[in-house]
Amino acid sequence: IQTMASGINSSLIHTLRLCGNSLTKFPALQYSNFSNSLVLLDLSNNRISDLPVGITVLSRLEQLDLRLNLLSAVPSEICQMMGLRHLLLSHNKIT
Repeated sequence: IQTMASGINSSLIHTLRLCGNSLTKFPALQYSNFSNSLVLLDLSNNRISDLPVGITVLSRLEQLDLRLNLLSAVPSEICQMMGLRHLLLSHNKIT
């Protein structure tokens, strides 16, 4: 997945599940298009090794599921996401 299809109105998407797709990089989403709508982002069971700082613009995000990936760290900026209630990170390489 490189980009979202141009005909999709991303401001209406509340839940985005991209789990189990063998993604190696965080999807190149236009974060600002989702900033006022996305509440749940499920990227579990992929091969993602880095979490971009740009994700912090998702101000309405309440649940971020990154279980079963290859993350070794999470950027400190994630703490700026005041609405985030559930950050799921089990089964990664975080020590």
